[in-house]
Amino acid sequence: MMTGLFEDALKAYEAGEFENSLLLIKEFLRRKKEDGRGWELLGLIQYSRGRIAVSVSAIERATLYVPLRSVTRVCLALGYARVGQEELGRDLLVDLVNEPVLTTELLLQVAAGLDSLGEPGFALQAARTATEKDPDHAQAFYDLGYYVGRCGYPSSVIEALARHAISLEPERACYRIGLAKLLVGQQREDAAYELVRDLSIEQIKQVNCHKCLQRIVELYQSVGDYRRVILCREKLLQLELREYLSDC
Repeated sequence: MMTGLFEDALKAYEAGEFENSLLLIKEFLRRKKEDGRGWELLGLIQYSRGRIAVSVSAIERATLYVPLRSVTRVCLALGYARVGQEELGRDLLVDLVNEPVLTTELLLQVAAGLDSLGEPGFALQAARTATEKDPDHAQAFYDLGYYVGRCGYPSSVIEALARHAISLEPERACYRIGLAKLLVGQQREDAAYELVRDLSIEQIKQVNCHKCLQRIVELYQSVGDYRRVILCREKLLQLELREYLSDC
């Protein structure tokens, strides 16, 4: 029965049913208080729920019983950084940069965490490892372009990496918009418009970044593409309304 509870909690967690998985794993741990995998799963669930301090506490307890899995080590490091233990979080993230078992997605999380802690050089290293691990992963190349920019590389390197990401995933609007922003900053409006002139209604609806939308509104306006100006402004209004409702 107890193993069944754990498996049910794990399945619910993997399905994104965090509240259900939380209830199940708590019942499991009530019956089996020293189960390391149970505490580890509780930590992952709480991290996904945004309960970072509680997550860190659960994962720390798990370490008393079992070695942590890679995903949990990443969550613990990021969790430390978010609860005020930045130095400890930074040290753990740096250790994870060269961890061979990390997936591409986990490496990108490590990179983002390091960058947020003022370590763009290590972030670049993690993103580069991600591109080597999966040469077809568009996000890895796009993120690498961001970090090389943070590290002072020439804009031509940033552009080349962004264009490679676009070639791997041409339907992903955010890559096109990000590169367009860079080109506009270089007064290359024509090249920027080439990237975004064919964005569909559905692609624009996928964009959830205020600054990105505002920048391409200006670009569309400058070339007289008023249909997309209207689409972008409608999306901006939706984002503002969503933020307003979430604050109420």
